[in-house]
Amino acid sequence: RVPLRLLAVTVTAVFVSACWPCPTCPPGPTRLFIDFEHYPGPDGKLGTSDDVAPPTSFITTPRNQWASVGVVFTRGSILRDPQGFGARAGFGAYYLSSLPVEGTFSIPVFGIEVTSYSMWNAKLTAYDASNRVLAVANLWAPGGAFYRGTLRVCTSEPIAKFAVIEQSEN
Repeated sequence: RVPLRLLAVTVTAVFVSACWPCPTCPPGPTRLFIDFEHYPGPDGKLGTSDDVAPPTSFITTPRNQWASVGVVFTRGSILRDPQGFGARAGFGAYYLSSLPVEGTFSIPVFGIEVTSYSMWNAKLTAYDASNRVLAVANLWAPGGAFYRGTLRVCTSEPIAKFAVIEQSEN
């Protein structure tokens, strides 16, 4: 069974550049999109012909699968539901869930964009290497209905880690 408290996300991390109009991000061409449908293959890059599909099990744990592109997930689960929740949410068969979702970056990252589909409010927090909060974005879902929205943070300092949590009154 799928747990009731789901937060499905795709994560886009911006390395050294802005992916949306953001005056504090340094200029540059690099953008990485993680949709959880593929891991980097032997070439260590995403979006190439050697990318690897995740296991077909219902739940997997993301950790070092994206380390070659500078992202390590420290908390969260990847769920697989090819005809269910992920597809209804506009995602593929795989989506990230299980609160909180946390990760670290091994390369300079100045912006993060997270697409959420949930009944709960979501909060994205970006931290520097000293655990100081650099930026926060909130997404307020309408009560009692699933809502798809985007959280974005952008900073002038490198983001070392991030967290996505359910943000409720309690």
